[in-house]
Amino acid sequence: MAIFILGLFIYLLILFSEQALVNLSSHDLESLRASPERAAQRAVKLVDQLRYSLAALLLARILTGLLLGLHAGVWALHNTTIRTSLHHFSENNHLPGWLIWGGVAVVLSLVVALTLWGLDKNSFLHKKSTRTPFWLQRLSLFITICRVLFAPFIRKEKKVESQQHQDAAALSGMPAGSTSEKRELELLRSIVEFGDVTIKQVMQPRSKVVAIDFKTPYPEVLQTVRQAEFSRLPVIDEDLDNITGILYVKDLVPHLDKSDDFEWQGLIRTNVMLVPESKRGSELLQEFKEEKMHMAIVVDEYGGSAGIVTLEDILEEVTGDIRDEFDEESEIRFRKLDEFNYLFEGQTLLNDVCRIAGLPTNIFDALRGNSDTLAGLALELRGDIPGVGEEIVCGAYMLTVTAADSRRIEQLKLGLPKI
Repeated sequence: MAIFILGLFIYLLILFSEQALVNLSSHDLESLRASPERAAQRAVKLVDQLRYSLAALLLARILTGLLLGLHAGVWALHNTTIRTSLHHFSENNHLPGWLIWGGVAVVLSLVVALTLWGLDKNSFLHKKSTRTPFWLQRLSLFITICRVLFAPFIRKEKKVESQQHQDAAALSGMPAGSTSEKRELELLRSIVEFGDVTIKQVMQPRSKVVAIDFKTPYPEVLQTVRQAEFSRLPVIDEDLDNITGILYVKDLVPHLDKSDDFEWQGLIRTNVMLVPESKRGSELLQEFKEEKMHMAIVVDEYGGSAGIVTLEDILEEVTGDIRDEFDEESEIRFRKLDEFNYLFEGQTLLNDVCRIAGLPTNIFDALRGNSDTLAGLALELRGDIPGVGEEIVCGAYMLTVTAADSRRIEQLKLGLPKI
């Protein structure tokens, strides 16, 4: 039993090491690079060769799982109580011994496999933490040992010289091979984080929703469709909290030559999907596939409409921005002033701010309240509309208003802590 517990402990160390590697933010990586400690430099080397490190940990995890299953089977084989019970069961039911032991082996294998799978899916291993650099330094020696042990079975990749988490502007100046490598690492990180992303983090807020009132005349409907340039538009009855259906632009195409009194309301599709803000993006993606739908209405805790979410919004969380020939050149307008300062439009979603600045997606959750944008966060913290030049402390970060009027905040500077 002691050996089994030791193996289970090693398995947990492997899982924790994997998550420490993939959850390290660019800001934390810079802090490790600046640290003179040997453990910090060892951790930087492991992250620079991320695929090589993860491959070694994967092989270690598979081997440990197999050994745990084998140990459980050997223990059952040598346990006197189990052997006696199975012998009596075989005689009483006139079953051959090989069939009984085969069934026991299958059951034990399933129990061990499900236990390890449950550990792998344990939520606390998949969340970002400010303690990630600390744990990665402590686990760096263990990861290095795994790399050495499984080095003969892994094809070593070329060393990546530059940093892993750079914004698009920085990447554009890097060599082609290095850029491709960084993109693969960012994609891997996005896939790992996708399981924790909620609808509230990816949806389009209520202020950006373009809707059509049920009583709108047909000419105005066509004008709205042309201006919005969306393929689907929610149809409301006086208020966005009362959505009656979805208007598909493709359903309007056969009726473009109709007169101004055409009753377009007959084209509305009433099968509207409603989802709560707290729903996970991965769950909604599966529902979109099953229901063959591309858009859902997001409702808040009071039953009101908080915004909309589309299939594209969810996929962009993994692949990055998906643009076609009709999209504007840059929907998210920002400028990186230096390593610790970014300039954002006030209406930039907090999720996009975190992604661009290399921050954990939940870093502002304790302060954001009901806000979804950077300007909303500033208003939540301040309580009123600040003037130009005013600074707002946001935990370890600093928000500075650079453009505002009497009604809204137009632009803010985000300052990262200098560690």
